Amino acid sequence: MSTALLLTIVGATLSFLAATFGAFKEKHDPTAKDARRKLIFKWIAIGIFIASFVTTFVTSIDSERGKAVSNAQITSLNKSITTLQDINKIQHQQDLDELRKVNAQLSDLKTDVATVDLRKRMGALQGELDKYLNANPKIELQSGIWTSQQAPLTSELYIPVEGTHARFDIGLRNGTSTYAKNIEMWLNICTDCGFLSEPKDSQMLAADGPKMRYWREINLAPHIGYNSAIELDVPRQFTEMRLVLRYACENCLQTTDKMLTLKLGRTGLPFLQSPAKKIPRKPARKP
Repeated sequence: MSTALLLTIVGATLSFLAATFGAFKEKHDPTAKDARRKLIFKWIAIGIFIASFVTTFVTSIDSERGKAVSNAQITSLNKSITTLQDINKIQHQQDLDELRKVNAQLSDLKTDVATVDLRKRMGALQGELDKYLNANPKIELQSGIWTSQQAPLTSELYIPVEGTHARFDIGLRNGTSTYAKNIEMWLNICTDCGFLSEPKDSQMLAADGPKMRYWREINLAPHIGYNSAIELDVPRQFTEMRLVLRYACENCLQTTDKMLTLKLGRTGLPFLQSPAKKIPRKPARKP
């Protein structure tokens, strides 16, 4: 029995005894005025004290039982969680041991004579094993000119240009099954070109100058892409322009600069329009 329950019972008992003693200590005079009414009130008071005592005792007992049941359930749940964690650790270690055995057997097979087809199969199997055994796999993203969500990224594209205004999208796509974290991306435009507007999520770094834009903290889940619209002012005499795109991330393979080429289709330039041909006038006939 807990200390709280014991104190509750003792307090209720003392209150009951004090009330009963006080009720019977007072002398009862049947001839006194209101004697019958006082007697009824005394017995009602005693009944209330008895009911309060019983209620307090029962409530305390139920509370103690509820706490005991709750503590038992929590203890059981903690034991179950610990058991499951131990089972998962053992299973994970067993899986890794099996994969290492297969990897060792594959290495032994490579030393034997095998056909070209068998070597290809073993190479594919080796790649799958390396992917699962490597705790931090390095990945390579797709980068280039973005045309749509489904189409592959390209390094060369024809775009129509209205006057000197060229618009296109660049982007990245994660075609792997691994999450790409904290991606950085750089775009360097041609020397004679200029940005008409700031690309989405980009910033200009003072150290790189006005011809470069920088993106950071891009995260790509497997098979998800990211693109940003680029608007440039291009000299009228240009029929194509070249850009340099680069990216890096925490778990990416080291990449090199990627050259992008845009073929410019000029529209709306007066000096490219053919002049209207003059129809020669026939000399007037002499009368």
